[in-house]
Amino acid sequence: MGKFLIRPAMIVLPLAIGLFFPGAGQLATAPYHVIRITLFFMIFLAATGIEFRDLKPQQDHIKLLAVNILLGVIPFMVCKYLLHTSLETALTVFFIGITPSAAASSVIISLLNGKVGFGLTGFIFTNAGISLALLGLLPYTTGNFTANFCVDAALTIILLIVLPMSAAQLVRKLYPEIVRWVPRMKMISLSLWSLSLFILAARARQSFNDNPGGSGMQIIFCGLISLVFCAVNFYLGGKIASGNFKSECSQLLGQKNTVFSICLALAYVDNPITPLALTFYIVWHNIYNAGQLWIFDRKRRLPPPPGN
Repeated sequence: MGKFLIRPAMIVLPLAIGLFFPGAGQLATAPYHVIRITLFFMIFLAATGIEFRDLKPQQDHIKLLAVNILLGVIPFMVCKYLLHTSLETALTVFFIGITPSAAASSVIISLLNGKVGFGLTGFIFTNAGISLALLGLLPYTTGNFTANFCVDAALTIILLIVLPMSAAQLVRKLYPEIVRWVPRMKMISLSLWSLSLFILAARARQSFNDNPGGSGMQIIFCGLISLVFCAVNFYLGGKIASGNFKSECSQLLGQKNTVFSICLALAYVDNPITPLALTFYIVWHNIYNAGQLWIFDRKRRLPPPPGN
């Protein structure tokens, strides 16, 4: 059981420690951009273990992508046009809903004896598809349709998703032996993730220090809305899938590439709510994953029923 406690600890502890060092939140913005740098290398490390020509999108991948986009667009439109909430609330639900699958979702799928190839294809397919969709959706949701904004958003997405994936494939071509290092690089990726969480927690604390009046309600809202989205994502993923891929689709839709969306939110959303809600989502989906792994491990350790 000890190995299953390492991952949750490397998530919870950085979040808790970061709250005591609000000054570290400056590392998320210019001139440091540490969050962007860590995301680049996390995507790069994940993509080094993938041979793109072996990936075969299936019908379930198309359904996942469509639902993933709708989970961002529909709540945004409901909040903005029906409920007439603030723009920051509408943007928060948009970013939580549209966040694509996490690279680590395939790791959980493998630990649960799922189909890893399906998971890797889903990670690439949803991240590529949602990145393309965001080229049009970011100007629409933020209300900024200027040419400079659109070009800057496109360059940001290329830097965060396209460039590290392309660099990983180039390295595979030039140095095929790197494939042997992929299992060892998981801890490096997790360490980079921990660093990102520490900085995000510090930034959230600094935002609360700067705006003490609404801090309590902001925390409650961010925690609850991200929890609802997390539950809905895991549930819908399993419901829309065919019989062979229910657990895999649940994981792909529920476990999110939140650091990617946090980078976009930090760049294009001028409020502390959206990054904080995405940070809460990290906690919820990893609590769920830890529970899944504990139940799976417990079932494997149970003695077989009498007569078998």
